[in-house]
Amino acid sequence: MMRYLIFGLVFLMMGSFPAMGCNIIKAKTQVEKVPVPKIEDFKVIQTAKPILCADEKAILKHLDRIGEQPMLTWSDDNHGYPVVLFVNVKSGSISVIEIPSLATSPALDKAPFKGLVCFPSTGSNAKMTLPGNKRGIKAKFMPYGG
Repeated sequence: MMRYLIFGLVFLMMGSFPAMGCNIIKAKTQVEKVPVPKIEDFKVIQTAKPILCADEKAILKHLDRIGEQPMLTWSDDNHGYPVVLFVNVKSGSISVIEIPSLATSPALDKAPFKGLVCFPSTGSNAKMTLPGNKRGIKAKFMPYGG
């Protein structure tokens, strides 16, 4: 419950920054056209989901406080920055964190993201099923040294 309060406060504060004399920096990125494979089985569309970013240390401290630990990492295919899945296996809370300041793509302006992490998704009631390695996906489990 506390995590939703924290994220709600971030939303409220983002709206009040101009009233406090602070400016919100809009990140400028270049749109990179990526060829989409021809898939006849289904239609692919892109949404315009707003993604919030906040101070890296504060967010990671909050995730640790609510018991979420990093469980899975990968690299974003579009810009090459790290993405981390945090999970609290006892409560079922879950967060996806992106770190755009570490992007490898020259198409992304990393400067506005310095010291920030972005959270495109948070949730609860996480459940994971491991049916076996039917698709040949290689998985490597890394110990968390937090």
